[in-house]
Amino acid sequence: SAEGQTPPARDAVFREFTGNILAKKVAKFDTPVDWEEHRRSGVEPDARVLRGHVILGVKNAELPPEAREYKARVVGNGGQLRDIWGQIAEVADLYTLPLGLQSFRLICAWALANAARGYEVFAVDGAYLQAVRRGPPTYLVLPAELMALLPEETQEKCRKMRTPSFRLLTPIYGETDAGDDWAAYFEAILVRLGWRRLEAAGGEQLFLKDVPTDDASAPPVSLLLGMYVDDGAIAGPRDVVLAELNLIGQEVVFKPPTALQRFLGVQLHRTLRQDVPGMILEQRAYAEHAIAAFEAEWVQQPRAQAIPGLSLKQAEDQHGQSREGGRFAKTARTHLGALLYLARATRPDIAEAVASLAREVTQWGPACDARLQRIFGYLRRTAASGLLSQWASGSTDDASRVVAAVAGVRSDATSA
Repeated sequence: SAEGQTPPARDAVFREFTGNILAKKVAKFDTPVDWEEHRRSGVEPDARVLRGHVILGVKNAELPPEAREYKARVVGNGGQLRDIWGQIAEVADLYTLPLGLQSFRLICAWALANAARGYEVFAVDGAYLQAVRRGPPTYLVLPAELMALLPEETQEKCRKMRTPSFRLLTPIYGETDAGDDWAAYFEAILVRLGWRRLEAAGGEQLFLKDVPTDDASAPPVSLLLGMYVDDGAIAGPRDVVLAELNLIGQEVVFKPPTALQRFLGVQLHRTLRQDVPGMILEQRAYAEHAIAAFEAEWVQQPRAQAIPGLSLKQAEDQHGQSREGGRFAKTARTHLGALLYLARATRPDIAEAVASLAREVTQWGPACDARLQRIFGYLRRTAASGLLSQWASGSTDDASRVVAAVAGVRSDATSA
């Protein structure tokens, strides 16, 4: 419920429901159905029902308050769909792989492959709510705070029902197969527009398109596009990129595209050093957010460190006979989760120290506390560090060659 929440939070709920759920005709809101009666009738024996909830979050919580944004979602049961018998409905194991960090770096590399190339980022507005619903008929039971936003005529009909519900026309957030419905819908649009999925990306939402130029003797211009659920990044000559986004925008609604500066929690900065174009990928805001959470629990600042970890022998010597009773035994997973994402995305310098310490979470002792403090001490001193990528060998006219070269060294998901 939005009761008792701040005005921005209440406004976020109102915008989500009236601007997305109602306006986009997510369900037949003018025709409520009493679920109990419908279930007993047996008219749709494969019908399912789910209860709607409102969740509130703060987007970009690691950034300063002025850069944060309240975000509301109307979700359905968190995937707990039930059939007419009240049992958990079986859902096919369909999960589309979103864009991974390696594929994201590939898009950055292609943007740098030629100084004239640009890159854009775009966010689809209510992606799931634009997709075509697949699977059996499903009905949504709204929470009271959303029922109150329906037209009075509809509310009056609902008051006469035991369990008023509304037949869904699109997927909604929280359904197990909603992400796959959206991915299939969007991929079909891209295929119609001449894109093809890159098989070398291992099933991720990474696509390539060759766009003919006005010069018949010149090779086509190649564009790369990656999707992380409803957030997209595209690289290529800027005029061609914008023209392509205009075509996609005729099929799906997305917010105005902007130059790619932040994606997957990673900040990007273009550089030019000694006439060589480059790109810095950093997560200073994310790192400082993780440091602040650690310091709030420890109630002091970790001492600055020149290196993040210890040798295996040093770590074992610190443990001695005690491998229990560490101060951070209950919260280590939270801190290590933040550190692991940093290490994976932009900070390979802490990867070994974090990964080796993560193996100790089931036997956390005082020495583990000291190692965790050491990592945060090093991170506090180097929070602004990041990765510098440069394209020093000129340009390439063959995007497939770049794709194969980078995708060929993707890390195995099972060895992370």
